[in-house]
Amino acid sequence: MVAPRAAVGWRFVTGSVRGPSHARSGKSNQDCLGIHGLASGANVAVVADGAGSRARSAIGASVAVAVAVAAADSVFGRGLPTDAGGYRQAAKRFRTQCLASFDHNLRQQIESDCRTEGLDRGVITPGEYASTLLAVVSAPPWLVYVSVGDCFLVVDRRPGGPFLLSPAEEVREHAGGTVFMTSDAREEHCSTGIVRDEGIGAIALSTDGLYEAMLVIRKASDGTLWFEAPADFSRYFDHFRSPDVGPSDMEALLSSAAFADSSGDDKTMIMLVQD
Repeated sequence: MVAPRAAVGWRFVTGSVRGPSHARSGKSNQDCLGIHGLASGANVAVVADGAGSRARSAIGASVAVAVAVAAADSVFGRGLPTDAGGYRQAAKRFRTQCLASFDHNLRQQIESDCRTEGLDRGVITPGEYASTLLAVVSAPPWLVYVSVGDCFLVVDRRPGGPFLLSPAEEVREHAGGTVFMTSDAREEHCSTGIVRDEGIGAIALSTDGLYEAMLVIRKASDGTLWFEAPADFSRYFDHFRSPDVGPSDMEALLSSAAFADSSGDDKTMIMLVQD
């Protein structure tokens, strides 16, 4: 299989490792990622986190990633918008295709799994495939993202430094409020964003297993807690900008003791950096 290549001027570095709690229980890595350089010159990067408590969540994450990459190619692959209005319309189509294609493909997956396992229709429910999704299309100076759930997106701005772009909401970790691609509240909690910034020179997408290791929490004046990307997040971007650093180095970082001790979850990251 030929590895996907980033569009001209950019480079992908990826890694995905099984979390310590999954290793102890014998579970597989339920995260998934996808990357591709589009013919238009844009890049698409996608991460998805299958819910650890759901039996078929790794399959759900794989479906989520596949449909998001296909939707990005459909909307942005043949040509790019020329202004803000065009990007707003494209972002709406991207969101719609991600969600509708996931539902369609998941129905097909469920029917296939029922046939393969000799089960009656309805025995396998969509909730068994629960997964979050973060899909990003980078077409500098434009960036478009669609997010369902608690994956996070950090951009590196020069000048300006690292900035947590998504999720832009208060800390609700472990509160039982994670929304999945299979959740009834998905439409309400699906975030779509458009950014135009000439200074963005690197992008990082991650599943929620890296919150504790890479982000910090600040308290607002009203007492609510918010995640943010610390200034020293830049060291990760600087390290992975080197052409000598690759996927094995990313996986070594994610498997390191400091990262393993921060969370028992699977850990997946895509970094997209300018050459």
